[in-house]
Amino acid sequence: MEVTEWIERVPATPEYVLAVLQDWYRTEYYCEYGRFPQTEFQFETTVDDWDCELGYEFYSWKDLSRYLNTMWRLELDQQMWKEVLYPEEDQTLRGVCELIARHVTVPVIREETFFGKPCRPASAFLAIRGLLEAKGVDVSDVGPATELGPYLKTHFRALVGSLLLLVPGRLPGVCVVRTTLQKVLNRIIFCLIGLWLAGALLACIEPRVLYLFLILVPLYLVVHFIAYRLRPARIELGELQTFRDLAELVAETDLTGA
Repeated sequence: MEVTEWIERVPATPEYVLAVLQDWYRTEYYCEYGRFPQTEFQFETTVDDWDCELGYEFYSWKDLSRYLNTMWRLELDQQMWKEVLYPEEDQTLRGVCELIARHVTVPVIREETFFGKPCRPASAFLAIRGLLEAKGVDVSDVGPATELGPYLKTHFRALVGSLLLLVPGRLPGVCVVRTTLQKVLNRIIFCLIGLWLAGALLACIEPRVLYLFLILVPLYLVVHFIAYRLRPARIELGELQTFRDLAELVAETDLTGA
């Protein structure tokens, strides 16, 4: 069945957009550092503070606008973005969220009847399957009892990206369990950074020392490249173990009043 048979679309609100932006940031931060960030975005948060907190290399509001277009699958022209992103020190997330809300819709589970009775969890499960299938994921073997782990490991962005739109603010923490090789490579990366910083300090005394430590840069890039392209041992989504657990979480969320 088509995903549209299990999903309805209602107009988005700025509050919904802000919740999705916050949740996406929380998820990526948790994946990177293993804990939730202390920062919580508000409508009054300036674009400059938000941009800095994201940690991406946005060199201008134009880069940020392209990121937002991609994230929300929009095709807004740069003039529209400029009105809410520039100057970054004066603009706030309220304007950003209001602009996005005017051009996106909220996916809401369409409750269907099974065996003569309405069943929201079953409808949620079918909607999740449909959203994954729409993103090119093979869901032919996915049932309510199917473990989430393998799909989180191989289709993390497709699965979590869909969930952020369905249950903003309710997604549990993502725990990334690294392989032994990844842990070793990460330690090497930290050691290389430490050695390079030590070399920079020593270069203040003897400038020629810096040339010796510069050879660490390509080594660091190679190790970093390998470490971040290895798949983790497993990825966990809080206490959710199966697609049934996930469907029940989605079923409990009502975005019609968002």
